[in-house]
Amino acid sequence: IDSYNYGYADIVKTIAENDKTVFRIASTSKMISNMLIMKLVDEGKISLDSNLKEVTGLNYDDEVKLYQLLTHTSGIVDSGIFNDNLESVYDINYLLDISSVNKPGTEYCYTNFGAGTMAAIVECITGEYFMDYAQRELFDYLGLNAAYVCEYLDEGTDVAKMYMDGEEVYFKDTNAARAKGIG
Repeated sequence: IDSYNYGYADIVKTIAENDKTVFRIASTSKMISNMLIMKLVDEGKISLDSNLKEVTGLNYDDEVKLYQLLTHTSGIVDSGIFNDNLESVYDINYLLDISSVNKPGTEYCYTNFGAGTMAAIVECITGEYFMDYAQRELFDYLGLNAAYVCEYLDEGTDVAKMYMDGEEVYFKDTNAARAKGIG
């Protein structure tokens, strides 16, 4: 068996990747969140027709259903206004209000906000922190060295560095985020 690696685990320090380098999968993680939601559906803990306003207690349009969130037809749009306010506004209902643009079920619009809502739904249904639930119910169950945050990976895991505008991007420490009530 032969293998060859292309690219860098750290492009700035020109450290080559290797067979053990782990990469962030970014938006591909939405499929993992969907799997966890569907696990709860299979267990009868929630229905695809569940009303998001009732499930989350958030200011969703009364017509938004879980299946619309999963299919990116919930009416939520990740607009410039949403992105500009994401770091400074901690009122999720306000972010939801400025992001709910289309009538639910009428238009496809890829949304990151929806993925966050899926995590909130998992937490509402299970009473657990989303990342703990995902780790136990999916990654550990499948024997994967995978996680939503680097701190959950096996010790010594070589995670590729991510840069934006020349600056390393690091996702906040989960324990620090939990202590502040965010994350």
